[in-house]
Amino acid sequence: MIRINNRKVLKKDPFLKKGKKADLLHNKVGKARLKQDKWQEVWGLSTHYEDRNQTTKWYGTDNKYDFEVNKRVTSSRKRLEHNGWLDKNIDITYEFNEHGFRSESFEKKCKVLFNGCSETMGIGLPLHMMWAGKVAQELDVPYHSIACAGADWQHVCQRTLYWIPKLKPEIMIIHEPPIPRFNWWDQETVVSTAQFTNDELLDCKINESRPLIDIVDDNNSLWYRHSMKMLIGKICDDNDVQLLIMSNKRSGIYSRHDDEARDLKHRGPKENEWLFKKVMQKIDKEK
Repeated sequence: MIRINNRKVLKKDPFLKKGKKADLLHNKVGKARLKQDKWQEVWGLSTHYEDRNQTTKWYGTDNKYDFEVNKRVTSSRKRLEHNGWLDKNIDITYEFNEHGFRSESFEKKCKVLFNGCSETMGIGLPLHMMWAGKVAQELDVPYHSIACAGADWQHVCQRTLYWIPKLKPEIMIIHEPPIPRFNWWDQETVVSTAQFTNDELLDCKINESRPLIDIVDDNNSLWYRHSMKMLIGKICDDNDVQLLIMSNKRSGIYSRHDDEARDLKHRGPKENEWLFKKVMQKIDKEK
């Protein structure tokens, strides 16, 4: 078993904030002899739980420091200008609900539920430019999402397992997370291969094996995706929820630099518009 003793070496640890770690297992469900239902409560937690009931202008990779740096670097400034992110009229707001999701309150009746990673959460985009926000607006339903930045198939499935029976949506729409990504629980903290460089993944060894880089091998990654999709499908069937799963592939119309979010790391408004239209076509087809 891999044990990370010094969490400060992790990059973008979702539970490191101002030098403090969110002790989710201890604070939320007790330290010893956790029961199955309590583990499900942990699985349902947002990795942004510390930000519940908060509103901010910057978040995650879409942070003000990197934005200011990008404005000063000629190549990245051109990308910001090309994608319109130097327009001061564009306002991005991250509003987190009572459970730490970028979503309207779960107290409202849920009709459509969105799930996925940062591409669904909309890092670097205002709500009206996000594919999920556009779908909710088109269907005239509250915007409900359990998407979390950095999610893999297992965490998408864990949140599905917890929230589908509670929210009881009519439809759940998942935008597939990257296949090679793999997340796991290290004691009370979420750890992800996305937090490591390729060299760090290669360097993590037990004897001669390389557990982290081997986990994200195609054979394992495809199995994780297949098994999680099967379980998600079963959960939705059991709760009479229509399930739509959208591919993670890009449209092929735009180059990466032609369409970028404000953080220059995520897909921009054009790709989101394209995906929105694909979702609506699929919904209309399955009516």
